[in-house]
Amino acid sequence: IKEAIELFAEYGFQEVSVSNIAKKVSIGKGTIYTYFKTKDEILEACVAYIFDSFVVDMENAAKNSISMDIFLDKLVYLFFMDMSTRSRIFFLFQRRYYNRKSKYKKFTKGYRNSIKKIYNNFSEDIKCTLEDMELFITSFMMTSYMMKDNIDENRLKVTIKRALKELILKKKL
Repeated sequence: IKEAIELFAEYGFQEVSVSNIAKKVSIGKGTIYTYFKTKDEILEACVAYIFDSFVVDMENAAKNSISMDIFLDKLVYLFFMDMSTRSRIFFLFQRRYYNRKSKYKKFTKGYRNSIKKIYNNFSEDIKCTLEDMELFITSFMMTSYMMKDNIDENRLKVTIKRALKELILKKKL
């Protein structure tokens, strides 16, 4: 899966063949078809791997945070971890699955459940609704992926942190 992720991220879905993937991992093309019926299934496995990894990282960041404020700092750091690969796979995913709502919901279910757990854990720090918080976090994650090549990374991190905190956190008295 990791090698397929690298190929899809570098060349895009259309340009990568099952033969390319087989060659990269030094196995026969037929062996890949033992596990995956189509190239779409391989992409789905790649997307699932990335979403699952991100959810685990996000939940660990929440467990190791004493407040929503600290969690948001860690979350923005996660946005930028392995950004080039993640962003390309997420955009492939968006383009291929956004109009297929059932697949889209299947892949984002763990992410949405994780956001809900985090919301419940830090509810005393949060001023917005769960739905708004999910929208803000997802929007800023996607924005960071889109803007990463056009804006200095440190400036982007600072701006995203400030905006998320302004939208999500209750004001301290």
